Amino acid sequence: MKSTRPLEMVLALAMVLGGTGLAHAQSSKEPPLNLGWDTPYGVLFSFQNPFAQQLNILSEYQGGIGAQYNLSPTTGVRLGFEFGRTSNTAVVETDTTTNTTAAGTTTVTTKDMNIPAGNTSSLDLLLSGSYVVRLGKAAVAPYVAGGASFGWTRGVRAYTDKTQPTGAGDPLVIEVDDSTNAINMGVHGLLGVDWRIHPSVSVYAEYGLGLTLFDRQSASTFYKESDAVAATSDENETGYTRTRWINFDTGMTQNGAIGVAVFF
Repeated sequence: MKSTRPLEMVLALAMVLGGTGLAHAQSSKEPPLNLGWDTPYGVLFSFQNPFAQQLNILSEYQGGIGAQYNLSPTTGVRLGFEFGRTSNTAVVETDTTTNTTAAGTTTVTTKDMNIPAGNTSSLDLLLSGSYVVRLGKAAVAPYVAGGASFGWTRGVRAYTDKTQPTGAGDPLVIEVDDSTNAINMGVHGLLGVDWRIHPSVSVYAEYGLGLTLFDRQSASTFYKESDAVAATSDENETGYTRTRWINFDTGMTQNGAIGVAVFF
């Protein structure tokens, strides 16, 4: 009778290798997505008011970056920094008209200053802190948050218009330089939805309401009109500073954002 010892050894080795491969496959399997915020840290990248912005980020941009420390799979604290800017400078538009007749060709060139209705540039900075509660550990779950914020804004309306004719010689020169600055502190609340699409990545959308508790504004206006032909100049300058405390009529703000969070 032939020995089956070699066959038994091959079968045993196959079972061991098969079991090792299965164990390796199980250990390399990605964790489930229904664990909530199961890592201690996160970095957030947000895009503010996405449906209200222009597609040209060179003229308008508003976004933010933040860090989140998770206290548990459903709670965390978040520190955020938001940045916004707009640029809408006044430009000179030139219109040239050519008229050809039997007497010859004449060309007329006119210039107009295209002046925006609002600011020619603005800058917004906001620093905020929030306590965040995720309403469940499911891959898709809503969350709520509340916290406080400190912000600074600046708006400028400045241009020089040299397109106004005087009828003789050099044109009028009109200079405008208006600015507003504001610092404010307030509280806010957020309602959002978090979707864990990967063990290390989630996407979210949120809507927030804020109440300004303190607001200090300062503004200045400057207007100068110079006529080189008549050798005259007219100048006017004004300014004010105003401080306001909690005001439900003018202190309420709203904001929407979409973003990506990376957890590690």
